[in-house]
Amino acid sequence: MLRLALLSALVSLALALPRPALAQAETVLGAELCRMAEGQIPAGSTIALAAPLAAETPLPVAQVEAIMSRAAQEMCADWPAKPRILAGSAELRASLALVLNRQGTAAWQETVQSTLRQEADYVLVGETGIAGGDVTLRLTLVDLSDGRVIVKTSDRPLTGLTGQAGGDPRAAIGAAIRQFLDMLPEARAEITIGAFVNETSGLETPVGRALADMAVEAWLDAANSVTALLRDAPPARVRRGPPPASGYYLGGSVRLIDRNRFQLVLRLSQDGALRASRTLDLSSLRMPAHLRALLDPANMAQGTGLDGIAGALAAMGKGQLTLTPSGGRAGIYPVCRATDAARVPSDCADSLMRLTVAADRAGALVCLSLDEHGQFYIVLPADYAPDVRVNAGQRLTLPDDLPPLPGGNHVYWPAMGPPAETLLGCLLYPALPPGLMQALRGLDGARLAPADRLALLAILRDAGPLAGAATRVRIIDGTRVK
Repeated sequence: MLRLALLSALVSLALALPRPALAQAETVLGAELCRMAEGQIPAGSTIALAAPLAAETPLPVAQVEAIMSRAAQEMCADWPAKPRILAGSAELRASLALVLNRQGTAAWQETVQSTLRQEADYVLVGETGIAGGDVTLRLTLVDLSDGRVIVKTSDRPLTGLTGQAGGDPRAAIGAAIRQFLDMLPEARAEITIGAFVNETSGLETPVGRALADMAVEAWLDAANSVTALLRDAPPARVRRGPPPASGYYLGGSVRLIDRNRFQLVLRLSQDGALRASRTLDLSSLRMPAHLRALLDPANMAQGTGLDGIAGALAAMGKGQLTLTPSGGRAGIYPVCRATDAARVPSDCADSLMRLTVAADRAGALVCLSLDEHGQFYIVLPADYAPDVRVNAGQRLTLPDDLPPLPGGNHVYWPAMGPPAETLLGCLLYPALPPGLMQALRGLDGARLAPADRLALLAILRDAGPLAGAATRVRIIDGTRVK
């Protein structure tokens, strides 16, 4: 059982701090807490302090806890029945990670019931960041009975405090992995570590790759430290790749909150079921300059080119979907400029596209196109094909295998332009989600900015695809007018 060193108290940690500026920050934080929490904290309640872990803050933990304690006292200054304030160990912050991101409810409840609720009714969680060269502090007051967030303050600069040694991402990731191994020592022998992706888009980015590399090194270091204590135990094995059908898997997502706040969420699963989660506040860490620059939301456009979108579509779902284009001139399709639909097959023969689709499971097909300039169109479903389904193991050639139009006319897909490198992508869903199609129709025909392409990926992913795939074709200006 986790032992939390909760010390009863009116905590007075005597530290050498730049008092005038800090006193102002503490007063403002206390006022924010008081304004929203007054009347919601019954008389006789106990509030525990949860300072950041050492690896997650550029300040000494005791210094952060002292500031939090004084802010809490400011909050309670004018209350007739003041709550009791408890200073907690840094381990308290780690145990409450699931309270903040609300993942792993069972684990959260077990921790609360076995530890915190025996000592406190509420917890005040501190999170530090860095903005404009100053350390910032944000406080979140949580009701331990149900996980309800009572108040979350703004990020308040602790003017004059810049942090001296601070944590770094390697140390923070290493500390999280050691906690995982303490909880699940059987994960030591073998694990798969996947891509660390942008939480919004699902795209793997350069900063995600760098953090994933750190996780591989940290896992090997922590796991082999345990191996050295075991008799005849083989070295730990770390694989890179997608989640395995069975076994342990560590995935990560980078959460960009604003220009100055970003987090890394680590999720450890077994056989597809989440076993543990940790949220690391990267904002507080001493990041290498090139990685910190990549974490700026202004740089979120990275990965939204055709290659990035294709990779994100292919990674969606656990099934297998393949797309094979044909027709045209070896993957190049001149724009069809025929004005008479009846003449399209003869006048635009080199412009006709075909797409062969195959999947390892059955489902409804959604196909789209996105060119290098961001021009987006829904290809399927369409008015002439409102529900195109693929059977497991079936090869479907589009549009040849679609039902004929009224009157017996066949459907053709001529390249209509504009000339551009164009991505054709398809996703397989168990059934067509109405909400998905409504959202996609809102984008159909629009030129998507990078942020809109990220939103598109999030829409497609959140609808729960079974599988995804993409291919690229080139459309050129080259067919004579008829």
